[in-house]
Amino acid sequence: MKKYLFIISIIIILIAGIMYTGFFPIASINDDLLWYRDLKKSTGAVRQLQRTSSGTPLPSLTGTTTLSGLSDSDIQRGVLEELVYEKIIAQELSRVDPSQDWDQRVARSMEELLAGRDKAALQEATRGLYRLDINDFKKLALAPQIREELLREELALRAKDPEGWLENAFQNANVTIYFLDYEWRDGQLREH
Repeated sequence: MKKYLFIISIIIILIAGIMYTGFFPIASINDDLLWYRDLKKSTGAVRQLQRTSSGTPLPSLTGTTTLSGLSDSDIQRGVLEELVYEKIIAQELSRVDPSQDWDQRVARSMEELLAGRDKAALQEATRGLYRLDINDFKKLALAPQIREELLREELALRAKDPEGWLENAFQNANVTIYFLDYEWRDGQLREH
């Protein structure tokens, strides 16, 4: 009996650890996994930005023009959709030119972008605005923007329409959402 109780206790501790760290997939995008920890960090960053700069004007997001008008479910939905788009863009970059080391190009572009900047001030700013360390900020905010720009440049070099290409990629993506009340339909995230 003690043996079974010990095993059950270990399993409960492992499950609690997995849930706490967010080390479980919440989506599969063309067989590439999206992890809950990335969703959790990104939504936390948006919520922190919402608290620190609630009156900042934004492009229209779910019918609002400021962060203060977004509910927690709006934030989660928007962040999840953006993370799916970012995965698709990264996959498309590799598809456009598989011979390139795109991660290396993204890292070089990021170094060029941040060259000459005060690292301590940047760390303080990302902590204050987003509650992210600089590495998470690079991964979640800068890298996706750089990847999209690189993809647009590559498509332009090949005389392809970036908007049409991306729309087609989003429409044809095989996306499965786990544990959340969303589904991927017609290139967009939709609630069940």
